[in-house]
Amino acid sequence: MKPQNRNRYIGVSMIIVGLLILIIVPQLDDTSTERFFYISGHGEQVGEVPNAQETVYYSITLQNQDNKTYKIKAIEPIIPLEIRKLILDDKVQINKRATLKKNGELEFEGQFIMNTAYFSQNEIKALLPMIDLYKIRYDENEEILLNTKGQIVMQ
Repeated sequence: MKPQNRNRYIGVSMIIVGLLILIIVPQLDDTSTERFFYISGHGEQVGEVPNAQETVYYSITLQNQDNKTYKIKAIEPIIPLEIRKLILDDKVQINKRATLKKNGELEFEGQFIMNTAYFSQNEIKALLPMIDLYKIRYDENEEILLNTKGQIVMQ
């Protein structure tokens, strides 16, 4: 074999080995911060007619893709300050304890009261979506922030 061909063969072999390492090693890493559960569904509903005490309903579906079961203790929607100023009560958090089984899902529903009396129908529509981030407390006082796109914001 000519030295040029041998060098090419070695170079191509090194590239192939490098690509295999890049593909295989991340799958073997147990310390990664993969998302073990995420929001697979999310919804909000508010009346379009201005009202001094309007109920806002929201729901999320948590899905667990892990082989571990988690104990969900509370789910709290993180509401932007400009909307939080309109909320009439502090009962925003869902304190429902539930078990999110491995490879399972759970649905949670909550509500809060807000003042939309000084808004037009179009302004009320413009408030949506009000919630794009949730704080989830689980197991032994562990917390995770998930956005409604299914991404971990903080663990």
